[in-house]
Amino acid sequence: MAIATNGRKKDLIIREGKVGPWKGSQVHEDPDNDEAYYEVVVNRKVTRSC
Repeated sequence: MAIATNGRKKDLIIREGKVGPWKGSQVHEDPDNDEAYYEVVVNRKVTRSC
């Protein structure tokens, strides 16, 4: 996806993940929760690698 800001084009990545409990150093899936979160990434290094 790309958007224009102040006449300049910006690449965007929108990532979706599942909400779950944090255990140790990881998020674990919770079968009782189907809630999602969305992250908008505008970093050029990240968007070019996708």
